Amino acid sequence: MNVFPLSNSKMFDKLLDKATSPLLIATDWQSILQLCDMIKTQEVSPKHVIQVMKKKFRHENAHIILKSLQCLESIVKNCGGLVHKEIAQKDVMELFQELIKKSPDQIRNKVLEMIQCWSYGLGEQYKILTDTYDLLKRDNYSFPPLKESEAMFENKNIAPEWHDSKECFRCRQIFTPFIRKHHCRSCGNAFCDKCSSKSCPIPKFDINYDVRVCELCYEKLTTGISQISKPISSSKPISTITSNQTKIQVKMNDEDEESFQRALDISRREAEEKENQKKILTQKYALATNQDEYTKLNQTIDQTTHEEKENIQNEVKETTLQTNNFINEQEIDEFTSVVIDHINNFKFRMLSNQQRNRNITTDTVVQSIFVMLQQAYPHLLHTIQLIDHTRTYYENLQDKLTQLKDAREALNALRMEHYERKQQEIFERERQRQIQLAQKLDFMKQKKQEYLEYQRQVHLQQLAQQEFEMRTYSDQQRQLILTQEQCLQNSHLSSMMSHDYSQMPYQQPFNTLHSQSTMNQYPIITNYPTQPPHHGSMITCPSNTPNLMDSNRDNNYINLARHIPLTHSTVSYIQQQSAPMINENKSDPQLIIFN
Repeated sequence: MNVFPLSNSKMFDKLLDKATSPLLIATDWQSILQLCDMIKTQEVSPKHVIQVMKKKFRHENAHIILKSLQCLESIVKNCGGLVHKEIAQKDVMELFQELIKKSPDQIRNKVLEMIQCWSYGLGEQYKILTDTYDLLKRDNYSFPPLKESEAMFENKNIAPEWHDSKECFRCRQIFTPFIRKHHCRSCGNAFCDKCSSKSCPIPKFDINYDVRVCELCYEKLTTGISQISKPISSSKPISTITSNQTKIQVKMNDEDEESFQRALDISRREAEEKENQKKILTQKYALATNQDEYTKLNQTIDQTTHEEKENIQNEVKETTLQTNNFINEQEIDEFTSVVIDHINNFKFRMLSNQQRNRNITTDTVVQSIFVMLQQAYPHLLHTIQLIDHTRTYYENLQDKLTQLKDAREALNALRMEHYERKQQEIFERERQRQIQLAQKLDFMKQKKQEYLEYQRQVHLQQLAQQEFEMRTYSDQQRQLILTQEQCLQNSHLSSMMSHDYSQMPYQQPFNTLHSQSTMNQYPIITNYPTQPPHHGSMITCPSNTPNLMDSNRDNNYINLARHIPLTHSTVSYIQQQSAPMINENKSDPQLIIFN
């Protein structure tokens, strides 16, 4: 399991950018070898490698494409079957065919060479490589001459694939959220924390730093190292080497053992100090629980401040020691140049003695150079340790920086999520407020419509009331006018009755009935008009006004219309045809009176 998969992938991308930079004059083999080591140790998955390579192949710059092809070639040759599986895919082969068709000659030749090598070395395992090779041959592409040395692919000395399982390979304990699963980098099996608690480098997989291994692999690796170191130390001296040289070698081996034991003692002391600090902290915590809350708070604050101060002082001391232990590059260069000169002199002297058949024991120059090299050897080991220490120190700093960058990115992502959540809450609140306002507005509109309807009803009632009052008023006026006209008419009739009609001018004589006959003997002919005439200056008299009658030859009554003049008025009444009323009490009527 990768502890920091994101940082490893980013480191791989940076190394790949460095190896495929268009500013490089020659190929950067150091960064390419680092890429291969990262893939071998499974710090980066092969899928991620192929995806990044595809992006590089689609770049516009031809130099970057050519450098990425060189990187992919070295990765395929050195990183084994996991990368071979990812290469032998349909989309990768189609991408290579596009590069052959669209790219310039240099890139085309490189891709053809790679496909030819892969089909020769891996065609038996992956048929798609041979198929693409045959298709390109059919399209009449010219392949460069094949070199068998370039078609060699390394499948050995590669870390095995991790095997997934639900229980420990050794103790058969089932994995849970509290019992986590770990993989051995040497055998690839899954183990629990107890069974894979040890760590050591694995030279056969080119892993030169401590990684997690199981106990069985740890024993194999450590015993293998001791067995390799034993024959070197116990090998018999050559006849040409003197007893002094053998003593010097024994001393050197003793010094190495002593330094190793010292390192073990230092590590044990550090572990014991950590355990003692833990015990002291637990005792302090137990004492603090028996005291009051106020004392608890004070003690915890004092402890934290004291611990922080101690940590800061320890870090300062460590940094000062580390900086003091660092050696300048000039000193290292001078020391290495001196050692190289001694080694060259020793080599040339030995070759000259061998050619002249001289004895090495009698050559004082060889012995002096050998003694000088033996004296320089511990200093050389010390410088190597210091360089390794500085390298690990800077690697730890780099890891911390990557952790800080990842933490910063995670924090920024959380901030963005929090900001988006806040914006969504504000938007939802605004939407709810808009909905409430719309509901209130609809309610107010409904109230307004009701109020307008109420005002309209009130206005209609007022208009009806006014119309009723006007109608009553007009009826009263009409009745009043009628009564006045009746009074006037009655007064005129009475005046007319008091005058003699025979002496009146423009008066036609009335035909009277015989005295001997009665009114019952003659039929009365009446004619009622269906529609009264309307004249502006004439007023139609009602039926109760008197009418003048005339008789014809057949002694029938005829209703004659007469104009009755009215005094003190310009209006003339017209008596139309109506039924006469006869007064039967008089025997000889001279005038017919109407009711």
